[in-house]
Amino acid sequence: MNDVISKVSNKFTKEKQDKLFYYLNDIKKDKINLTLNEICSIIDSSLSKSAYTYKEYWSDRNRGIALNSWIKAGFFAKLDLDNQSVEFYEINNTSIDTY
Repeated sequence: MNDVISKVSNKFTKEKQDKLFYYLNDIKKDKINLTLNEICSIIDSSLSKSAYTYKEYWSDRNRGIALNSWIKAGFFAKLDLDNQSVEFYEINNTSIDTY
């Protein structure tokens, strides 16, 4: 986990948001599970400390970040703190509980 924390930065910029959007938009699945390390690889950068510790960071209510990446691509996101991963669920999938 130390290598995960060492990849921490303070900004989820528009460029990072776009990279995650295009990645999610290109995958034709209702559910996508990505580790935080995989997300760092996709965006070619680090995530903020909040991304590793606060479920709200990944909530659809966090409009600043969500609207420009996973919500725009048609997904809700849910952080799994134990596995340091995020599950992205297609918005049209009504069987998913969101925050």
